Amino acid sequence: MVSERVFNNYSKAVESVNDQLKNGILQTKNGALVANPNYEEIGTNMYGSWHWWGYALTLSDYETKHQIAVIENTKDTANFVFAILAAIPSLQGTIVPSVILSSGMSLVLNRMKEHDYGRGETINFHPGYFEITSN
Repeated sequence: MVSERVFNNYSKAVESVNDQLKNGILQTKNGALVANPNYEEIGTNMYGSWHWWGYALTLSDYETKHQIAVIENTKDTANFVFAILAAIPSLQGTIVPSVILSSGMSLVLNRMKEHDYGRGETINFHPGYFEITSN
Protein backbone atom coordinates (compact mmCIF):
# COMPACT_ATOMS: atom_id res chain seq x y z
CA MET A 1 0.00 0.00 0.00
CA VAL A 2 1.32 3.46 -0.92
CA SER A 3 0.26 6.86 0.38
CA GLU A 4 -2.19 8.97 -1.55
CA ARG A 5 0.56 11.52 -2.29
CA VAL A 6 2.82 8.87 -3.83
CA PHE A 7 -0.08 7.44 -5.81
CA ASN A 8 -1.05 10.91 -7.11
CA ASN A 9 2.53 11.71 -8.11
CA TYR A 10 2.85 8.45 -10.05
CA SER A 11 -0.55 9.04 -11.65
CA LYS A 12 0.55 12.50 -12.82
CA ALA A 13 3.79 11.06 -14.17
CA VAL A 14 1.97 8.33 -16.11
CA GLU A 15 -0.50 10.90 -17.45
CA SER A 16 2.41 13.09 -18.59
CA VAL A 17 4.11 10.17 -20.34
CA ASN A 18 0.84 9.23 -22.06
CA ASP A 19 0.38 12.83 -23.24
CA GLN A 20 3.94 12.86 -24.59
CA LEU A 21 3.27 9.60 -26.44
CA LYS A 22 0.06 11.03 -27.95
CA ASN A 23 1.85 14.23 -29.00
CA GLY A 24 4.76 12.39 -30.59
CA ILE A 25 7.40 13.61 -28.15
CA LEU A 26 8.07 10.08 -26.90
CA GLN A 27 7.63 6.74 -28.63
CA THR A 28 8.10 3.09 -27.82
CA LYS A 29 10.86 1.05 -29.41
CA ASN A 30 11.31 -2.64 -28.64
CA GLY A 31 9.09 -2.20 -25.59
CA ALA A 32 11.14 0.72 -24.20
CA LEU A 33 10.12 4.35 -23.87
CA VAL A 34 12.45 6.57 -25.97
CA ALA A 35 12.55 10.14 -27.24
CA ASN A 36 11.18 10.54 -30.75
CA PRO A 37 14.24 11.58 -32.81
CA ASN A 38 11.97 13.30 -35.35
CA TYR A 39 10.30 15.56 -32.79
CA GLU A 40 11.80 19.03 -33.17
CA GLU A 41 9.56 21.35 -31.19
CA ILE A 42 11.30 22.92 -28.21
CA GLY A 43 9.42 25.56 -26.29
CA THR A 44 10.74 29.06 -25.74
CA ASN A 45 10.33 28.74 -21.98
CA MET A 46 13.10 26.16 -21.62
CA TYR A 47 16.18 25.33 -23.66
CA GLY A 48 19.64 23.93 -23.06
CA SER A 49 23.01 22.88 -24.38
CA TRP A 50 25.76 20.37 -23.65
CA HIS A 51 29.19 21.49 -22.45
CA TRP A 52 32.36 19.58 -21.52
CA TRP A 53 31.35 19.80 -17.83
CA GLY A 54 27.69 18.79 -18.24
CA TYR A 55 24.40 20.37 -19.33
CA ALA A 56 23.12 23.95 -18.99
CA LEU A 57 19.32 24.26 -18.85
CA THR A 58 17.92 27.78 -19.15
CA LEU A 59 14.40 28.58 -17.93
CA SER A 60 12.42 31.73 -18.69
CA ASP A 61 11.06 33.74 -15.78
CA TYR A 62 7.60 32.28 -16.46
CA GLU A 63 8.95 28.70 -16.48
CA THR A 64 10.99 29.30 -13.33
CA LYS A 65 7.98 30.57 -11.41
CA HIS A 66 5.74 27.83 -12.82
CA GLN A 67 8.13 25.05 -11.79
CA ILE A 68 8.61 26.54 -8.32
CA ALA A 69 4.80 26.53 -7.88
CA VAL A 70 4.50 22.94 -9.15
CA ILE A 71 7.22 21.68 -6.80
CA GLU A 72 5.64 23.55 -3.87
CA ASN A 73 2.19 22.15 -4.64
CA THR A 74 3.19 18.55 -5.28
CA LYS A 75 6.08 18.36 -2.80
CA ASP A 76 7.94 16.39 -5.48
CA THR A 77 10.41 17.04 -8.31
CA ALA A 78 9.07 14.33 -10.66
CA ASN A 79 6.83 16.77 -12.53
CA PHE A 80 9.81 19.11 -13.02
CA VAL A 81 11.79 16.23 -14.51
CA PHE A 82 8.91 15.33 -16.83
CA ALA A 83 8.58 18.99 -17.89
CA ILE A 84 12.27 19.05 -18.79
CA LEU A 85 12.00 15.78 -20.71
CA ALA A 86 8.89 17.03 -22.51
CA ALA A 87 10.67 20.20 -23.63
CA ILE A 88 13.96 18.50 -24.47
CA PRO A 89 13.36 14.78 -25.07
CA SER A 90 17.01 14.07 -25.84
CA LEU A 91 17.84 14.46 -22.13
CA GLN A 92 16.19 11.13 -21.34
CA GLY A 93 18.76 8.80 -19.80
CA THR A 94 21.26 11.60 -19.07
CA ILE A 95 22.57 13.10 -15.83
CA VAL A 96 19.82 15.74 -15.77
CA PRO A 97 16.86 13.68 -14.46
CA SER A 98 18.97 11.67 -12.02
CA VAL A 99 20.64 14.74 -10.48
CA ILE A 100 17.27 16.42 -9.85
CA LEU A 101 15.60 13.31 -8.44
CA SER A 102 18.55 12.34 -6.24
CA SER A 103 18.96 15.89 -4.86
CA GLY A 104 15.55 15.92 -3.24
CA MET A 105 12.61 18.27 -3.39
CA SER A 106 13.71 20.70 -0.66
CA LEU A 107 17.16 21.32 -2.11
CA VAL A 108 15.88 21.88 -5.66
CA LEU A 109 13.02 24.12 -4.49
CA ASN A 110 15.18 26.19 -2.13
CA ARG A 111 17.86 26.79 -4.75
CA MET A 112 15.31 27.76 -7.40
CA LYS A 113 13.60 30.20 -5.02
CA GLU A 114 16.95 31.60 -3.85
CA HIS A 115 18.01 32.53 -7.40
CA ASP A 116 14.61 33.71 -8.68
CA TYR A 117 15.20 37.41 -9.42
CA GLY A 118 12.57 37.73 -12.15
CA ARG A 119 14.90 37.05 -15.10
CA GLY A 120 14.70 33.26 -15.28
CA GLU A 121 17.39 30.83 -14.23
CA THR A 122 20.07 28.58 -15.66
CA ILE A 123 20.62 25.21 -14.02
CA ASN A 124 24.08 23.75 -14.65
CA PHE A 125 24.06 19.98 -14.30
CA HIS A 126 27.34 18.27 -13.47
CA PRO A 127 27.74 14.55 -12.73
CA GLY A 128 26.27 14.17 -9.24
CA TYR A 129 25.35 17.79 -8.50
CA PHE A 130 23.86 21.00 -9.95
CA GLU A 131 24.22 24.75 -9.63
CA ILE A 132 21.58 27.42 -10.26
CA THR A 133 22.29 30.98 -11.36
CA SER A 134 19.93 33.83 -12.15
CA ASN A 135 19.86 34.94 -15.79
